[in-house]
Amino acid sequence: MRCISVFVVSCLAGLLSGCTYNSHFDDSSYRPLGQVDPVNPRQPVAPVKPAEPAAPPRYTADGYDSNALTSLRYGHAVTIAKILQTAKIHCAPRPLFTGAEPAKTPEFSQCRYQFPRHCGSHSFTLLEGPDQVALVYHDHQNHRSIVDQISDRHYARPGLWDLSDKVSVTSAFPEQQLAQQFLGNQWREWVVDMNDSDRAFFGTTYAKAVNEVQACF
Repeated sequence: MRCISVFVVSCLAGLLSGCTYNSHFDDSSYRPLGQVDPVNPRQPVAPVKPAEPAAPPRYTADGYDSNALTSLRYGHAVTIAKILQTAKIHCAPRPLFTGAEPAKTPEFSQCRYQFPRHCGSHSFTLLEGPDQVALVYHDHQNHRSIVDQISDRHYARPGLWDLSDKVSVTSAFPEQQLAQQFLGNQWREWVVDMNDSDRAFFGTTYAKAVNEVQACF
């Protein structure tokens, strides 16, 4: 029995001596409890950035122009064509008179249409003659009429600006004004002289109205 006890004690002593060889105590890095800031084992979660607001729509040079040599345009030709078609469907065209003899003036028809409120309540007048078509946007906010010459003898096309496109003051008698402009060719009394800034402003105004009308299509 005594031999067994001596053997057990010897084995325990051998195990303890092995632990001393395998253990490492770094006294220089030891810190008592309470002298070390607690460390959160969980990684910090990066705050979620709020979504950036969508950029406001750009109306400047809003139309597509396949000819890179031409200047930037205002208004989509496809949408303008839909405006013309909608005006033809919803209103009956009426002849445009100047008071002169009909035989001495070309035949022109006019058709004015205002779109519903949910697509801007914008008002347009379609003018059609023997060799020209024009779309007049009635800018009530700025008291101006923006004339987009759709077709004529001078390379006009949908959108602004072409040589035949104009901005004119509004009149209390819009039909008489249009008659004088298109039949009597009396543009000088109505047209507004514009610089580059004015062209950009009214072009943007026109393109914005054309874009908002798309909600009706």
